[in-house]
Amino acid sequence: MARCILAKTVLWPALLEKAFLVAQGSSYAFHGSDAAADLYMLTGWIPEHIALHAPGFQREKTWQRLLQAWHQGTCLLSLGTGTVVDTTVSDTLRTFIPLHCYAILSLDERNDQRTVTLVNPWKTQGAPAPFVVDDTPALLTCAWEEVCALFDTIAVNWNPAEFAHADEVHASWDWSADAGVCPDHVEAAVSDQYHLELPPGAQELLVHLERHRLYDVRETPEFIAVHAFHTNAPQKLAQVEHGGEMGVYVDGRHTLLRLSAQADAAHYTLAVSRHGSATRPFPLYSLRVFSQDPFTLQRMPAMLAHRAQLQGAWQGEGGHALSPRFRHNPQYAIMVHSLPGSLPQLVARVTTQAQLPVQLALVRGKQRITYLGPPTLITSSGPYTRGLALLEVPAVQPGDYTLILSTLAPVQARFALTVECSAPIDVERLPAEGAGMYHRAAISNTRWEIVLERSMSVELLVSSDEPESLHVSVYDAHTVLASAAPASPVSTCVALHIRMLTAGTYTVLVSPPGTHRTLDVYSTQPLALYPS
Repeated sequence: MARCILAKTVLWPALLEKAFLVAQGSSYAFHGSDAAADLYMLTGWIPEHIALHAPGFQREKTWQRLLQAWHQGTCLLSLGTGTVVDTTVSDTLRTFIPLHCYAILSLDERNDQRTVTLVNPWKTQGAPAPFVVDDTPALLTCAWEEVCALFDTIAVNWNPAEFAHADEVHASWDWSADAGVCPDHVEAAVSDQYHLELPPGAQELLVHLERHRLYDVRETPEFIAVHAFHTNAPQKLAQVEHGGEMGVYVDGRHTLLRLSAQADAAHYTLAVSRHGSATRPFPLYSLRVFSQDPFTLQRMPAMLAHRAQLQGAWQGEGGHALSPRFRHNPQYAIMVHSLPGSLPQLVARVTTQAQLPVQLALVRGKQRITYLGPPTLITSSGPYTRGLALLEVPAVQPGDYTLILSTLAPVQARFALTVECSAPIDVERLPAEGAGMYHRAAISNTRWEIVLERSMSVELLVSSDEPESLHVSVYDAHTVLASAAPASPVSTCVALHIRMLTAGTYTVLVSPPGTHRTLDVYSTQPLALYPS
């Protein structure tokens, strides 16, 4: 009897199930399943999820695409219900089970009637309580319009053998460069970027992103997506959350982008983007591209030979270049050493909170900058971008530079700065404005009095709420001792440094007349400051 029982026992389903869970990195208590991801693991066919209630869902085009592929045998299909199934769309349909998967057995179109035949896999073994529906048949036939209303998603798996060309890269996001955002547990938008080159007139291609490990669902979820941007040449982008062909963020293992290549497009930047907790490293991922046309896929840019990583914070000061508080932004001195045979390449990147607009600016010289403008400004990262700013200088002269990290408005937030160069570099944070000096400040329209009890070095900074053609002069009785004006025609701040000023009373005058100007005085010894 025992021998007979053993002879009828089928072991391979249990072994397959166990192997599947091991491959998932999970146990029998895993948090759920996904038909497209499961079939991908079993068959290697490319997974895609089509959200039936998404704003961009195209019912007619989707039907034609799936119907053609189904009859060609190039896809596998299944349907998934949501948390609630609204069966009021059809009185002829029986109850569907929420959060359940139904396999599609056929798609048919006859006499303008489009039908989908599907099967409930639980009916072969009996559904677990409380979803026992005795009068529901295993096989069901629905109109395509009913499918679009009843179900949440279509899970599609595409045969990779149908694509003449394919390539893949395996990588892991280098989170150490962005560790500055970790202590705040903020949402960080960070991406690895790849250059995709296509021949003119290329057909639609598939870009598949797979991450190799999911974290416990009790932890903060992490979302991934892949985006594509048409460029004129290989180009790394600072802003990857707007424009281009945007992928869908998912908290699962897989996401797919269908890239419709433009007729004249040859270059694309693919961004592997991530949203979620930055307190742990991003898992390994694979990026795969499938196309009917030849292409090249390369990660960019390659890390330059010399790298410096720093962390810091905005302390509630700073602002954009036209703000009178711009000078309080964090600033870094960069010394670029010479590179035999060519000019060095310089790349700087700052990352911070995902919704915080930031910008990088590079100027000549090793000193704190009060305002941006010619002739010292070399380049910037461009318009303010959220969460990340990237500055690239293909060729820079060896020497001293200042890098300014600015925000659109004063904030308190942490950041991480990475500076890369093909030549050796030295990077250090410049001291805050007036560090180690005595400070006095007063508000007036045009005139202040300064009283010094002894000789000292003095630095004057006049700021205005609105950009103006400011001119600052320091008088001793009726004699002009020093004056200054900004290099830019209009500015919100002008600085005047006097190396040595003897004891006495002096007048500071700002022209043209205006309202609400602030004078900040930094000195090596105490002094008195009065608006007048």
